[in-house]
Amino acid sequence: MSEKELDLTALVERISKLEEQQVALRRYIARLKRLLDQQIEYTNSRFELLQIESLREDIAALNRRFDELCAETENRETESDRFSEYSTNDDTENSSIMSEEIEGDRQDFEAIDEEDEDLDEEDEEDEENQKPVVSTKEFWQRYYNDERNFSGINLAGADLSGRKLRLKRDTLNLSNANLKGANLNDFICVPDKNQRLLNLSGANLRDARLDGANLTLANLSGVNLRNARLNRAILEDVNLSNANLKEAQLCNCKLSSANLKEANLTNANMQEASLSSARLFQAKLKGANLNNANLLSANLEGAKLEGAKLKEALYNQKTIFPADFDILKTG
Repeated sequence: MSEKELDLTALVERISKLEEQQVALRRYIARLKRLLDQQIEYTNSRFELLQIESLREDIAALNRRFDELCAETENRETESDRFSEYSTNDDTENSSIMSEEIEGDRQDFEAIDEEDEDLDEEDEEDEENQKPVVSTKEFWQRYYNDERNFSGINLAGADLSGRKLRLKRDTLNLSNANLKGANLNDFICVPDKNQRLLNLSGANLRDARLDGANLTLANLSGVNLRNARLNRAILEDVNLSNANLKEAQLCNCKLSSANLKEANLTNANMQEASLSSARLFQAKLKGANLNNANLLSANLEGAKLEGAKLKEALYNQKTIFPADFDILKTG
């Protein structure tokens, strides 16, 4: 394939990226407009008008950015029509510039995605905060009366530390529960006969304390553990796919054979954590501290490891790193 054809391919990719950004911006603007409508309705009783004006300014800025992207896309399409007029030297130079711009756009697009995630998280917490808080005493009374379905329960700030539960038959369903800021230090909940009987999928455990907890085999898919403490926790063979573990503390945490597919571990502290045979496919590990971690036979294919620290981390021939990752350059 000639250099002109390669550069034309890069230009097409550039236009495609811009179109993706337009879609993301439309979705982001729609979300902000929805939030603005909610804020206006809520302001009648509580919020000040200054907050509404701030949101209006944000929306106006996003609209301006959207218009700029539309204009830029049109300019790129015009450039494509004139592309055959460029010389070989100009093509090479333009290709380099476009590659840099595409990389910049990719980073911008990821930043928009992260903002979307934060907005989703805030929306979910707003909904959870509207539910009445169930006291720890009431929760245990219901549990010991053989109730097992606590889906969506609000246990924000509850103290469940030191409890030891042995699940024998029925699933303890805490899916979508609000456990924000809860104390689960040394909380042990393990099933008999290696069954998956603890369901915390979609639960909010942001800022929760789970130091020394044992949740072996639990379903924690999509859980929010942002800024949570899980030092020395036992999470072997748990499902943490799509979980938010951003800025979480996981020192000496046992995560052997855990499913961490597409989990967000940005800036997480995982020093001396055991991740042997763990699946971290496409996980976000930007800025994560994996010093002295056990990565024997772990699968990190497609993971994002920019800025991650892996000093003295253990790995072997069965450990799979991203194709463009050089562990010798980390530390």
